[in-house]
Amino acid sequence: MKKILFILLIVVMAFLLIFFKTSLFHVNSVSVEGDKSLDDNEIIALSGITGNENIFLLNISQIENNILSDPKIDSVTIKRDYIRRNVTIQYQTKMPLVILPFDNSYVLLDEKGYVIEVSDTFLPSVVMVTHLDINNVTVGQMVEVTDNDKLYAALACAKAAEKSSLLPFLSEINVKNAESIVLFTTEGIKVLLGNLDDIDYKMDYIYAIMLDRKQKGIGGGTLDIRYSISPIYVPEGVAIDIAEDEEPEAESGETQENEEGNASSEEEVNLPEGTEENAPEGNKDTNKKDEGKKKDTKDTEEKETETEKDSSKGSEDGMGEMPSD
Repeated sequence: MKKILFILLIVVMAFLLIFFKTSLFHVNSVSVEGDKSLDDNEIIALSGITGNENIFLLNISQIENNILSDPKIDSVTIKRDYIRRNVTIQYQTKMPLVILPFDNSYVLLDEKGYVIEVSDTFLPSVVMVTHLDINNVTVGQMVEVTDNDKLYAALACAKAAEKSSLLPFLSEINVKNAESIVLFTTEGIKVLLGNLDDIDYKMDYIYAIMLDRKQKGIGGGTLDIRYSISPIYVPEGVAIDIAEDEEPEAESGETQENEEGNASSEEEVNLPEGTEENAPEGNKDTNKKDEGKKKDTKDTEEKETETEKDSSKGSEDGMGEMPSD
C-alpha cells in the first residue's frame, strides 16, 4: 500500500513539474478577431500575452481589462483552445457619435461624451458639433467644455437622430444656443430644431421630410420644427424671415405658414411608421379639436338664425293684432 501511495505521489509531482515548469502547456499562438480598425499586434501587446504563460493559468479578467484600457475598445472576449494551445481575442471598437473641432484637430466622442481619439483628419461620416467651446481633452476621459448644457444637447440630438436613422444624413449640429439648436443635413436642408422637447418626433419628421424631398429631386430649404405641432417647410429660394434665436409666437407661425402658400409649407409628407406614436399629444389631437370648434361654431350660427327667425315672427304677429275700439 505504501509503495502504491509513493508511486502516486511521484506521478503527481512529475505531472505538476511538467504542468508548471515546462512549455508543454504554454500558449502557442494568439489570434485576433475584430473590425480591423486597430492593428492585430497592437491588440496582442495590450493583452500582455507573451507566449510564456500556461494556457490553463491565464488570468482572463486581467487580459480583458488590459485591452479595455484602450479608450477605442468597446468590448472584448477571450477564448482558449486547450488542444491547439491557442488564444483568440475578439474585440469591438467604439463608434464615435460626434466629432468636435479643437485646435486644428478633431475630437471623437462616444455617446457619453468620453474622448475616443484626437485625430488630425476630419471624418465626414461623423456629424460635427459646432459652437461648443472645449477647455481640455484627455483620451479616455469625458471632454471638458465651458457649457455642459450645450454638450448634453448635442449628444441628445445625435442619439435621437441615430434612433430615427437620421444620423448618417446629418452633417452639423449647431449648439450656439442650447435652447435653439440648428441642424444641417447632407441633403442641404437647414433645420431649426429649437429645444429638446418632443425630440423623437422631431427627428422622425425631419427624416421623413428629407426622404420626401430626395424622392422628388428637391434639395435645400429650411424646416422650422421648433413648434412640433405646426412645422413649417420653406423650399430653397423662397424668401422668408425666420429668427433662429427667437421663438416666434404660435399665431404668427400659423399666419406665416398660410401666407407662404400651401404648395411650399403644407405639402403632404409620408411619415415613417411610428412617427404618429411619437407625436406630442397636442399634435395628435389638433385636427379633432379643429373639427370640434367648427361643429360648435356651426351649431351656434344655427341657433342664432333660429333666434332671429323667432324674433322676426314675433314682431310680425305683434304688428298684426290691432287694438279694437
